[in-house]
Amino acid sequence: MSSYKDVVSLLNRHKADLVRIHPNLESSIEKIITYTTYALGNSKRIDDIINTLGNLQRFATRKHGYFDDEILNDMQAESVKYNVMMYDYGLKEFELMDDYQQVINVLSKGTSNVNPSARKKISNLLRASIQSNNGALKKTMQRFVEGFAEKNIKLDESNLQQSFDEKMTKSGLKAFEEKIVPKIRNPK
Repeated sequence: MSSYKDVVSLLNRHKADLVRIHPNLESSIEKIITYTTYALGNSKRIDDIINTLGNLQRFATRKHGYFDDEILNDMQAESVKYNVMMYDYGLKEFELMDDYQQVINVLSKGTSNVNPSARKKISNLLRASIQSNNGALKKTMQRFVEGFAEKNIKLDESNLQQSFDEKMTKSGLKAFEEKIVPKIRNPK
């Protein structure tokens, strides 16, 4: 997370210098700052989802005594929320790659008033983001796509909530058929 904070801090600090000489960079810098600031909140959002799931599980096992439809639906909703957030994060990161590269290109020319140390740090952080996106993030996004293909579900990027909800429902039905139905039919 500190690298995200560093990117936001450095770009905020040097935005005016960069835009004064390269006005076409303003949009790219703004997009990077805005989305990176939002992404910094993902860890809090993930913690909230995990805590909600944990509370639901504790309620079902310790107080209620079993998982009913309401609890399972709430758990599914939280899981869908997590998957939507992570997939959306990936999409946004890929959208920003051209913006990252534009900033890197300008900084590498040395035509701005940004000091060499800050130029190098911004460039390195943005390059690391591009490298991570082309490596681990690309693989993660591919696994999302493959998961939808396995379930014969179309991943609709304009309605991620519905797509992930449908996938979770199909996954739950498949797991029920594979794991529970045989035990019901053949009790020991």
